Order: sequence, then structure tokens, then C-alpha cells
Amino acid sequence: QLEMTDSGYVIADDDQKTSVEGVWAAGDVCDWTYRQIATSVGAGCKAALQVEHYIAKLEDRVYPGNTE
Repeated sequence: QLEMTDSGYVIADDDQKTSVEGVWAAGDVCDWTYRQIATSVGAGCKAALQVEHYIAKLEDRVYPGNTE
């Protein structure tokens, strides 16, 4: 189950990763401070890139720029 705040927002780390393996969150579901389109778009982009890294790792392929 997703870890959430008492107010009902999803808790995500700096890479938008949640407490559930393979699940990222972005935008208003996890941004209780700003709730603005600009920050949501940035967080969504960051989450999408992290998901691509995650999938590449699952498929045992190298992702450009990956330092792991």
C-alpha cells in the first residue's frame, strides 16, 4: 500500500518514487506545497525518466547516462 500523509497525499522521494516498488507519483497527488502545473510537469518528467531507468534495469539493459 502507498505511504500517504494524514492529508491524503502520496509520499514520494526526490526521484518521485513511492513506498511501493515500481510505482512513482507526480503532480498534485504528492505536491501539497505548490500544486502548480509547472512543478507538476517537472515532477512528471522526472518520474518518467526514473521509470525508464527502472524498466531498463529489469530488462538488464544499459540506459544512457545511468551511473549504476
